[in-house]
Parts: sequence; structure tokens; C-alpha cells
Amino acid sequence: MAQSISMETGTRSFSHRTLAGDLAAAVGGPATIEGWLTTRRDLGSVTFLVLRDRSGSAQVVVEDERLSETLAGLQVESVLAITGDVVAEPRARGGAELRAREIEVLSPVVEPLPFEINRPVLKPALDIWLDRAPLALR
Repeated sequence: MAQSISMETGTRSFSHRTLAGDLAAAVGGPATIEGWLTTRRDLGSVTFLVLRDRSGSAQVVVEDERLSETLAGLQVESVLAITGDVVAEPRARGGAELRAREIEVLSPVVEPLPFEINRPVLKPALDIWLDRAPLALR
């Protein structure tokens, strides 16, 4: 069980973690997913996140401005725990998305990575590649 902090109450509670690949099975109910931030798109009043865990990826929608401020300054590969309501969305990965109510930053990445690691083909300069081989080879 994962530990989470409620943004609304500031109290600690224990909740059951749902894997990203199982999110569609939880449509209509609450869920908590934990994983690495893969992409982030800020579209004014709405922020879209893609979180990756061992089972795949899930789309998260953040509409609360206060929750969006929690994400300020975070880079790709930050580890997050997000609790919210699962809704069916045919355009989302897996046919469902999570509407965020609580966000906890488990492990922040505050400095940008030396190259984009979420691309099928990495194209860093040779010196960057050699200096950061463990990151490049993962």
C-alpha cells in the first residue's frame, strides 16, 4: 500500500495503488496511480500528464490551479502519486483517464535532463552520451 498526503486536509492516509494498465477497469471510481512523469502539456486552465509505471502509461487531467502549482518546476522522470476519479475517455491511452484530486511528489527532478530520454532514438552529442552512459543506455 502506498502512503499519500491529501492536498485538501494535509493528513496522511493509506490507499490502494492502481497500475496504469488497470485504470480502465476502475472507471467510475477513485484510484491512486504512482509512476514517472513522462510528458506534461499545459493548456491554460488544464494540464495533461502522462504517468508511466511497470504496466504502461496513463493520462491524468489536472484542472485545479492549486494542484497545477504543485507541478511547477518538475521535470520529466519526476515520481508522482496521483489520486483522483477515473472516467472513460476514448481519446486517452487505454480508454480511461484520471481526473486528479490529490498530487504528491515522491521524488522530484528539478534540473532538466541532458537529452530527451522519452524518444525512440536518442541523438545527444558523443561527449554527452559518454558522460551519461547509464542514462543513455536505460
